[in-house]
Amino acid sequence: MEWMSTSKRLIRIRAVLTIFLVVLTIVTGLTMGTINFVLESKQSQAEGNKLLSLVTEDINDLTQFLLTGVRNRTTAIGKMADKGFLDLSNKIMLGKFGIEVLKSDPHISSIEIIEHATGNMTHAGRDEKDNLYILNVKKSGTTGKFEMYRIEAEDVLQLTPKLASSDTKDPRQYEYYLNAENQNAPEWTEIRAPSPRKVNSFQKTFNYVYPIHRDGKLVGTVSTELGLNVISNFIQTNSEKIGFGGTAFAIERKSDGTLIVIGHEAKKKSSDNPMDLTYARESSDPRIRVFEQVVKKYESFGLDPMNSTETLVDQIMGEDGKIWNMAWSSIFPNEKPEWVIVAVARKDLLLVEAWRRIFTHIYIVFFVLFFGGIAVYFMAKRASGPLEALSRDVIRIGRGEINQNQRPDFRIFELDYLARGIEEMKTGLLSFRKYIPSEVVGQVIQSRKTADLFVEKKNITVFFSDLRDFTNLSESMDPDALIKILGEHLAICTKIIQKHNGTIDKFIGDSVMAFWNAPSTVEDHPLKACIAALECQAAMKSFNDANAAMGLPRLFMRIGIHTGEALVGNIGSDTRLNYTAVGDTVNLASRLEGANKDYGTAILISKNTQSPIEGKILTRLVDKVAVKGKTKSGEIYEVMAISEEATPDLRNIIEWTNQGRALYEARKFHQAKDCYMQVINNNPEDGVAKVYLERCDFFITNPPPNDWDSAIHKTTK
Repeated sequence: MEWMSTSKRLIRIRAVLTIFLVVLTIVTGLTMGTINFVLESKQSQAEGNKLLSLVTEDINDLTQFLLTGVRNRTTAIGKMADKGFLDLSNKIMLGKFGIEVLKSDPHISSIEIIEHATGNMTHAGRDEKDNLYILNVKKSGTTGKFEMYRIEAEDVLQLTPKLASSDTKDPRQYEYYLNAENQNAPEWTEIRAPSPRKVNSFQKTFNYVYPIHRDGKLVGTVSTELGLNVISNFIQTNSEKIGFGGTAFAIERKSDGTLIVIGHEAKKKSSDNPMDLTYARESSDPRIRVFEQVVKKYESFGLDPMNSTETLVDQIMGEDGKIWNMAWSSIFPNEKPEWVIVAVARKDLLLVEAWRRIFTHIYIVFFVLFFGGIAVYFMAKRASGPLEALSRDVIRIGRGEINQNQRPDFRIFELDYLARGIEEMKTGLLSFRKYIPSEVVGQVIQSRKTADLFVEKKNITVFFSDLRDFTNLSESMDPDALIKILGEHLAICTKIIQKHNGTIDKFIGDSVMAFWNAPSTVEDHPLKACIAALECQAAMKSFNDANAAMGLPRLFMRIGIHTGEALVGNIGSDTRLNYTAVGDTVNLASRLEGANKDYGTAILISKNTQSPIEGKILTRLVDKVAVKGKTKSGEIYEVMAISEEATPDLRNIIEWTNQGRALYEARKFHQAKDCYMQVINNNPEDGVAKVYLERCDFFITNPPPNDWDSAIHKTTK
C-alpha cells in the first residue's frame, strides 16, 4: 500500500506538472503571438520614424555647426572692423586677410568687405576648382563707373588688371548691402541663384552679413558667403541611411512665403537652368511636394512647422495616393535662415520588415505548440524527482548553507541548465562574502564569477566634488547638526549621480567620488556627468535656501570632471574588495576640483570631457594648466549651462570670456582687459574675469618673455 501510495503520488505530480507546462506553453505562445502581432507594426513604424528623426537631426546638427561657425567667424571679423583693426581702404591688407580666412575654413566660398564711403569692395573667393582669387571693385573717376580687377591668390602684393568692366554694379546697391543698411543688424540672406558676374557662379549661395559701425555710423559691411554644395553633401550622405523609398532634403521659406528646395538633387524640366531656384510646388519629386502639403496643413491650424523647437513627425497621403512618413527639424527656430531639414519614407515600405517578422513568429509559435507539447509530456515525467533534489539544494542556499559539490549530470536539458545555474549562483554568492558581510550573502541572488583582484583599462568620466571650508565649518557646528546636513548633501548628490547612470565610488568626508561607463557601459558618459554636475549645483541652491531659513550655514560645492582611460576593477585584499578606479585620469579629476579655488568657479572640466559635449553644454575656456608632475599643459573649461537653457546674458559672458582669452594669448592685454571688463559688467562676481584682469594688469607693466606660452604650471596639488 505504501508503494502504491507513493506511486500514485508521483503520477499525480507528473500529471499536474505536464498539464501545467502544456497550458503554460500554449498560453504563453498565443499571448506572445497576439501581442507581437499588434506591436510589430507599431514598432516598425516607430523605428522608421526614429530613423527619419535621427537622419534629420544628424543633418541638422552638421548644418547648425557649420552655420554657427561661419556666423561666429563673420561676427568676430566684423567686431575687429568695428574697433578699427581692419583698414577698409587698404585693399592689399583686406585681400590677404580674406585669403587667410578662406584657407582656414574650406566651407566658406567667398568673403566680401565693402567700404561705405567709397563703394570700394574687396572680394576673396574660390572658384569651381577650389583655386583662390581676389577681386577688387573700385570707383573710376566721377562717372560712377567701376572697374573690376583680378589677382591670383599667390600674388597679393600688387593689383594687376586681369578683368575690366565699365558697367559693374555699385556694390552698395547689392541687395544684401541695402538690407544690412536698413536692418542695421547682422543677418543671413536667403538662398539665391548664382550671379554671372562672379567667378564662383557654379553653385547657389547665401551670405551672413555683418554691418560695420564706428561712432554709431555705418562704415561698411563684411559678408561671408557659403555655397549649397556643402549642405547637399551632408544630405546626400545621410539620405543613404533611410532606404524604404525615402530621401532627405532641405527647404527654405523665402520672405514672400514660397518654399525653395535646397540640398537635394531633384530632377527639373530639361528646359530649365540647373542653377535656377527650385520651388517645392514645382518639383517633379512627389516626396518634396508632399512636404508642402504638410506645411499647408499646419498653417491651416495656425501653426508654423518651419520654426519648431523640436523634431516633428507626421504622416500624410500624397497626390499619388501613397502614404508618406516624414520627420523634419528647424535649423534655427524663429531665426534666419528659415530652413528645415526633412526626411521622408513610404509607410508601406517601412512596414515590410514588420510583416516578415510577424509571419516568421507565427510559424515558430505553431511549431513550438505542436512539438513542444509532445516534448513537455515526456520531459515532465522525469522532472519531478530531480526537481525535489534541486529544491532541497535551493532551500539550503536560502539558509546560508552554501556548499559547492560536483554538479549532477542530468539528461533533461532544462534540469541540467537549472542545476548549472544553481551552481553558478553558489559561486556568485560565495564571491559576495569578499565584498559584504556573510549574513547579507543570503539576500544576493545574482552573480556569474568569483570576486577576485582584477582591473581592466576603460575610458571613463571621473567626478570629484568637495565642500568649501567644510573643515572650519565642522569645528564650529554641533556634531548632530553637522552629520545631518552632511548626510543630506551626500544624499542629494548620490540621487542625482545615480539618476544619470553614474557609479558612486566612495565618500571621503564631505567629498564625493563617482565615475561613469564602469562597470556597465554608459553612452554619452561625459554629457551625463556634466548634466549631473549642473543638477547637483542647482539642487545645492535649493538645499542652501532651506538651510538658511533654519539658521544653518550654506554649503558651497566645487566639482572637477575628467574623461580618460583608467584602471577599473576590484582593488583590495583577499577578504575585502572595493570596486574603484585608479590612475592619472582619477588624479586629474581631483586636481580640477581643487583648481576651482584658483578661479572662483564651481565646475571645471578637462578638454577630454569638453570635446564630446560641445554644442550640448555651454562651456568657456578658463585656462591652460599643467598640473604638478606634468610638463604638458591642457585646457580646462568651466561648465556654464545646458545649451538650450542658457540666457542671452550668459551667452554674452561666454563670448566675451572666449574673446578675452584669445586676445590674452595673442599678448593683446589691453584689448583682453576690455573683454573681461565686459564680463564684470554682466557679473561683478565673475571669478575668471577677476583672475585675468589681475594677469593683464601684471603683463601690461611686466611683458612676458618671447617664449611665453600662456600656460600655468602648477607646483602644488
